[in-house]
Amino acid sequence: LYGASWCGFTVKQLTDLGLDPKAPSGINYVDCDKSKSLCEADEVTAFPKWIRMPLKIIHFQHCSAPLKK
Repeated sequence: LYGASWCGFTVKQLTDLGLDPKAPSGINYVDCDKSKSLCEADEVTAFPKWIRMPLKIIHFQHCSAPLKK
């Protein structure tokens, strides 16, 4: 799951999964504020975003913001 701590939809997704939005465990979570280069490489432009090969799915509504370099 790719997300951002400031995105309400990411927080809702993590909460709905029973995870702590501040320290999710049990899933592969990438905080795009902390891992900008990985999110750019995987073409993440909105949050939250699940990538499950070969499908790319965005759940809920999404927060989109350009990633700052």
